[in-house]
Amino acid sequence: MAFSFVHIADVHLDTPFKSRDENLRRFLRNSLRESFKAAIDLAISERVDALLIAGDFFDNDTLSFSTEKFILDVFKQLDKENINVFYAPGNHDPYGHSHRISKIPWPKNVYIFNQSNVEAVNVYDDNGNIKAVVLGAAHKSKNESRNIAEDFPKSKLNVPHIGLLHCLVLDTNTICDHERYAPCLIKDLEVKDYTYWALGHIHKRQELQKNKPIMYSGNIMGRNSKETGAKGGYLVRINDAGEVTYSFNELSHIRWEEIIVDNISNVTNYEELKKRIFEKIEQEILKYEFDGELLIKVSLKGQCPLRFEFDDIENITELEDDIKAYFGIFYVEVSVDDLKMSIEIDKYKNQPHVLSKALEIFDDIKEDDELLLKLKPENLAGISGKDDEETVIYIRSLLKGADMDIATYLLGGDKP
Repeated sequence: MAFSFVHIADVHLDTPFKSRDENLRRFLRNSLRESFKAAIDLAISERVDALLIAGDFFDNDTLSFSTEKFILDVFKQLDKENINVFYAPGNHDPYGHSHRISKIPWPKNVYIFNQSNVEAVNVYDDNGNIKAVVLGAAHKSKNESRNIAEDFPKSKLNVPHIGLLHCLVLDTNTICDHERYAPCLIKDLEVKDYTYWALGHIHKRQELQKNKPIMYSGNIMGRNSKETGAKGGYLVRINDAGEVTYSFNELSHIRWEEIIVDNISNVTNYEELKKRIFEKIEQEILKYEFDGELLIKVSLKGQCPLRFEFDDIENITELEDDIKAYFGIFYVEVSVDDLKMSIEIDKYKNQPHVLSKALEIFDDIKEDDELLLKLKPENLAGISGKDDEETVIYIRSLLKGADMDIATYLLGGDKP
């Protein structure tokens, strides 16, 4: 039996943006709504059977009246098109009697999995035949620690089974920078033999399994400079034979991108600095093929003779404004967190300075094989299987450039 749907997650409507720029906060809040509306429009234009939301649809603590009204209006639009909504709450929108989610008068086409136990909902065609089963469960608190995936039953009926869950799959590359809410292993999902798993919680879209897909759709719009690249959701179609096709659809009209500029070690004036930065931005922008609004983080890295000029916030602001004006970019953020001062190490050697002694000790360590072997940890990646000679060569390679780190640390904020 054929079944189609749009899979989205982590919309985070009314998220409390932390920028000090009020115009940017307002712009991002409105953009989130527009991104979600794009998901609604996609569902209607593709005439799908359902919209699946895998948690963190909004923030319970910050949901405004106007956003609540907006949500109900667009869901009623789906109802007019005979499109159902299946929604499994996550850690930002847990279901409970004390939370906003339980107080909203949801339209009849919206099914919220409001139990901590797994529920199965049959979807019927016009003749009363089951065309799909959607299974899901809710987070009941902001700190869900249970392995909810284990409780999902195995597929039984010969119809598509779709699992809907907000969770963290531990044995993949998904766990970086994400809280361990509803943790599970990929085998916990595979063993259910579902046609498709629609997951939420990880803000970067990921395909954990192609055959009988297990998918993170990622968040619907990047909310800050750490959430870069195209954002949106999956359009999924299951044919009568149970075969699945899916395609990613970019839904956000804004996109965050980070551009790294690290070729400024010999730049000594502002005009040359701008020239290097502008050239790099022009190269990168050509790759994006994006017609919406770009929000760019320019990360300056490595050594630069102008490092201390960036201690003045007005200089950073001036550079940001010049980039925005030249490229017509809505928002630019310049980061100098990884920018280091230029240091001529040789001029400190054999001088009455603490750095001279530190560099002397460091040079002695680099040349002493026995000392290098003492630095060898038991489980250092790249060490396994090497003899002592290979180990010394490997550790020595790891120390390359450490003299500059020592110099930077010891000189601190003092201009050399």
